[in-house]
Formats: sequence, structure tokens, C-alpha cells
Amino acid sequence: MTTTKIFVISLEKMQQAFEQMKNEAGWNTESRLYWGFYFLDHNLQKLEQFSLLLKDHRFDVVEIRNTGEGNLYLLHIEEHKIHSAKSLYDKCNILANYAIENDIEVFDGWDVEKEKINKGLVD
Repeated sequence: MTTTKIFVISLEKMQQAFEQMKNEAGWNTESRLYWGFYFLDHNLQKLEQFSLLLKDHRFDVVEIRNTGEGNLYLLHIEEHKIHSAKSLYDKCNILANYAIENDIEVFDGWDVEKEKINKGLVD
């Protein structure tokens, strides 16, 4: 069993990120946005199985691909919804726990887009 590495962000930092999206980027953070989440593992089959679990939890699988660093694979999932700083913080903690429970090597955090531009390899 591996120890999962977790991208950690405090609620305070999450609130600062939301303020920057709103005040600096001019985004309406109270609208539906595309929230992406990332996982890394050297075992492709394990990531594929993990992606099925996440689909069951209503996430869209954008892609699973080789990172170009040997046999390290990236799983990118997303959801299209409204998040507050607190709900995104909670969602990241839930996803980190899923990664730990499923022995995924890395939960690498999140990103956000206003439009769906992250068309990956999986439909």
C-alpha cells in the first residue's frame, strides 16, 4: 500500500482564490463553472478502475493519459456546477479521501474554467 500524496489547501487559501477569481479575473463565482480535479498513479488499470468510481459519483472523466514521464498516468475529471470556497474545500477533502481509500498515489488538486475547453481523450 502506498501513501497518497495530497495537494493541500486551507479554507483561507481557497477563499483567497475565490476572491481573486471574482475581483481580479472578473468571474461570476456564483455561476456554474467547470471544476477539474487531477490524480496521478503509475498503475493505469488502477486509475481506470478509480475513474469508474468517480463516474458513479457524478464526475465526468475528461481523460486518462500518460504524462510523458515514464509510466506515470494522469486522470482528469470534472464537474459543471456552482461551488463556494467552502463547498470546493469540502469536495477536495472528499476526493483526497477517495484517493487514499483507493491507494491512488497523488491527488494533485483542482482548476477551474468558465467554458468547457478541456476536451480530453475520453467522451
